[in-house]
Amino acid sequence: MVKGALGVAVACAVAFAGAAHARLRVGAGDNLVSVNWAHFSVLQNNDPQTTTLGPRLGGSSSTSAGTEMSVSDADTASVAFTHFFTDHLVMYLSGGYPAEFQATGHGTITASLGSFNEGQSSYQPLIKSVREWNPALIVGYYFNKPDANIRPYAGIGVSYIWFTHVQLSNQFL
Repeated sequence: MVKGALGVAVACAVAFAGAAHARLRVGAGDNLVSVNWAHFSVLQNNDPQTTTLGPRLGGSSSTSAGTEMSVSDADTASVAFTHFFTDHLVMYLSGGYPAEFQATGHGTITASLGSFNEGQSSYQPLIKSVREWNPALIVGYYFNKPDANIRPYAGIGVSYIWFTHVQLSNQFL
């Protein structure tokens, strides 16, 4: 693990040192690989939580007023591969090490089997950690000429997101 992190740090230092001495000109037919740092700040939607029981437990659903879930921010490293089809039209493929989040619950959940005060401190965080995978495919357009000092761009894309490594609070085990 330390060797891999050191290798990435050295590769980044070499890439930045090379970029400092040479003007980067990328255009039609070129490929570009970049290492990035991403910060995720989750927009909270604090609608009341809905509990749905499986068929073996009756299959009922109920919404508990006054409940909400908050999710932590996270940071992670990512890598992007960019291919320039023309001097202006590009396609990005990005992905990286999955970000890790925690989730904290607030309020009392009420279901047909009883109630549960998820806001109780002994249950927090409800989800100790969960990893989010979010590779993205983006089509972009670079403005200005390839040798311009500033090349703003606009893009649109799709991402498929899924979660793994869910670790619940010890109270649920």
